[in-house]
Amino acid sequence: MTGNIIALGALVVTVMNTTVWLKKAFAGKLPSNRIPTVLVWLSSAALGVIALDQEPNLLGKISAYLAILGSFLFVLTVAISKQKVGDDVIKVGDTIPSFTSLDDTKTKFNSEELAGSRVLIKFFRGHWCPYCAGELVRWEALRPEFDTYDVRIVTVSAETPEKIAEGRLKHGLKAVMLADRNLKVIDKFGLRNKGVHSGPPRIFGAPALPVPTALLVDTDGKVLWKDQSENYQQRTDPEHVLSALHEHFGEPATAN
Repeated sequence: MTGNIIALGALVVTVMNTTVWLKKAFAGKLPSNRIPTVLVWLSSAALGVIALDQEPNLLGKISAYLAILGSFLFVLTVAISKQKVGDDVIKVGDTIPSFTSLDDTKTKFNSEELAGSRVLIKFFRGHWCPYCAGELVRWEALRPEFDTYDVRIVTVSAETPEKIAEGRLKHGLKAVMLADRNLKVIDKFGLRNKGVHSGPPRIFGAPALPVPTALLVDTDGKVLWKDQSENYQQRTDPEHVLSALHEHFGEPATAN
């Protein structure tokens, strides 16, 4: 009986800790110090081990194993969340390379369509990633400001067009959303993550993932501002994006 109670408690703590974490991740409010949350997961895993030592019944064993596996899974994501790019990464002052890709409707998109436009290009891991999905939703909420500055939004991910279409519908997104399954566009910008692969197994997903990056580009294709995540679980507050718009484009035009 004692083992069952401990196992259930371990599972409840794991689920609660994970739920709070994911909610904060989607809202972009994860603390910079993640040690307290990691310690809770490790404590849950330890309780699961203790419960198994008490020889619980089948339900208790399942609860204990779920607590242990769930906790270690999220601790692992924290441990491998650091991102790394190569020396060929695009920099402020560079001109964006030309590229083509398919959008979420499988229509061919050519970067020449961006000529003469102010553009915010967002490279993200995938809609399955709560950190990316939350950031995209927060950016969508800024659309009136982007429209005021006449800035187009283009996103690039290593997902398939079908998955991107599902994510667009689920999260209510209106940006141009490009699929780059083979990372041809991502590699042109030098944004392939060269650190530990932290997405779905390569056999089921893309060969690698992009480092979450935002580029503010002027009408000549020059990169004016760049925001890049050194840790994919930490994202820039939307206010930084608005500050970049104001810094590089001044006060938006207002109707008379």
